[in-house]
Amino acid sequence: MLHMRTILCLLIVASWSTTASADLQQSVRPLLQQHCFDCHGPKKQEADLRFDGLTGNLTAHPAEAITWSAILEQLETGAMPP
Repeated sequence: MLHMRTILCLLIVASWSTTASADLQQSVRPLLQQHCFDCHGPKKQEADLRFDGLTGNLTAHPAEAITWSAILEQLETGAMPP
């Protein structure tokens, strides 16, 4: 069962617009680059997950919700980052 925190995060991500996409590039992308891109970037995609192309704009790219959900789940369980 999803935790309330996960549901809240998913709702926030789902509400992102093009403006929020710009915010993603400034605030979230550096964290992903520092902690995730080595294993989930252009050269390597562990678990078939690639984060360097995420836009944060779920209106234009609704399939990204699956990836964001996987990221949140791994962060919540403490499985990632290693």
